[in-house]
Amino acid sequence: MNTRSYANGAPIILPDGTEFPFWQDETEYRRMYYVDQQHPGASDGNSGTEEAPFLTVQRAAEVVEPAEKVLTKSGIYREWVQPRRSGNGVDEMISFEAAPGAEAIIRGSQVLGAKWTNSDVARSVSVWAVDLPEEFFEGDHPFAVVNTTEEDFEIMRWARGERGRIPHTLPRAMVFQNGRRLIQLGSCDELPRVAGAFWIDVAHHKLHLNPFDRTNPNKVIMEATTRQYLFNPQVKGLGYIRIKGLTFEHAGNGFIRSGNGAVTTWGGHHWIIEDNTVRQINAVAIEIGAFTDERSESGDREVLEKRTGGHLVRGNHVSDCGTGGIQGTMVPRSLVANNHIHDCGWQEVQSYLETGGIKILLTLDSVVQCNYIHHCHAAPGIWIDCANRNSRVCRNLLHDIAAANGAIFFEASNAPNQIDHNIIYNVEGGSGIYQRDCNRLLIAHNLI
Repeated sequence: MNTRSYANGAPIILPDGTEFPFWQDETEYRRMYYVDQQHPGASDGNSGTEEAPFLTVQRAAEVVEPAEKVLTKSGIYREWVQPRRSGNGVDEMISFEAAPGAEAIIRGSQVLGAKWTNSDVARSVSVWAVDLPEEFFEGDHPFAVVNTTEEDFEIMRWARGERGRIPHTLPRAMVFQNGRRLIQLGSCDELPRVAGAFWIDVAHHKLHLNPFDRTNPNKVIMEATTRQYLFNPQVKGLGYIRIKGLTFEHAGNGFIRSGNGAVTTWGGHHWIIEDNTVRQINAVAIEIGAFTDERSESGDREVLEKRTGGHLVRGNHVSDCGTGGIQGTMVPRSLVANNHIHDCGWQEVQSYLETGGIKILLTLDSVVQCNYIHHCHAAPGIWIDCANRNSRVCRNLLHDIAAANGAIFFEASNAPNQIDHNIIYNVEGGSGIYQRDCNRLLIAHNLI
């Protein structure tokens, strides 16, 4: 299963018989900027050469121009990268890449270095507590905002029955013990009996936890999320950007349908997101939709379709995401292929109807193919949701999917679309392939 055969002359055919509008990076990069936090002379005041590298990826993002590349060397970069500008076309892209052979990790957490003491609230020798900084409970910090706000429920009217329920009412924070994710609980009462769990005392700015293996937290590395996003321009409409070979982890983002991806194109066009690892995310890992804020966005669909999309999302390893792996609201002319997606849905919020290994909607001329998706719980493997046109789901391998909507779910679309040549097995709670409220949907040559 390899979409790269397309480059060897085998086109991807859409349901109407036309070819998918494939493209690729044709840039001859004129300049390289280097980021290397392990270099003794690294500084954001440097010129960004290999001999005088930047300290942060963000500094490189501020200066990089079209036809230039940012190469990040090994290290853990605790930051939110916000690109400032677009590339100019397929021959003048801007690229953010791991340096050859490097393990460059962009991490949205920080180490909790304060001293832990036994909790005086839980009254258990197994439960520890630490005071958190005031800034953890201000603004859009993951400890300060719940997973689904009242504003979010006003947009997602179909999910309003979830109001007041855990985990929607819990903060977006995540906590890790030596890299292992703990479970957030809704009260301190349960904590003594649940190892590997934590509770946030918002009123007193304290974190209480029962570590894995009854470990003293002063003797291990404890980390907590301090950022909702890891790579997000916050400038709408940037295009011709490439992200390759980086690792993104520990994002404390929320459950809103649009504008919540840890790595997101933020309503942009012609991004290549390839060969990255995205893991341990509170909600959605990668987002590629035209919409970023459904509270204020509106407009003609045809206009949005022309100025957004055209993304290539391929070869990524996405895992351990609370609600979804790859998502997007309005996704025209995009290819999602050769991604390995697993262990998504651990937040157990299937009933709010926004979960999935891959969940995209309002697609046009888009293709989801050759992805390997498995062990998703409370989330379908692939969900193509609402008003899709001339799009295709093919040559995917899905197994061990536990979801009410099944492994592949195609919904509410009345134009030609196609599901073909997929292999599906070990599905619990739903069908191998499930369509609802669709017309002119071709389902053929699948092994279930």
